[in-house]
Amino acid sequence: MFSEAKRSTASLLVVKIQKVSPHAIANIR
Repeated sequence: MFSEAKRSTASLLVVKIQKVSPHAIANIR
């Protein structure tokens, strides 16, 4: 259960970051 919630939160954060600043993802990679 906890891991599932963590994964959903992580995916939500990824979507937020992608929407806010796609450049940040390019820097992370």
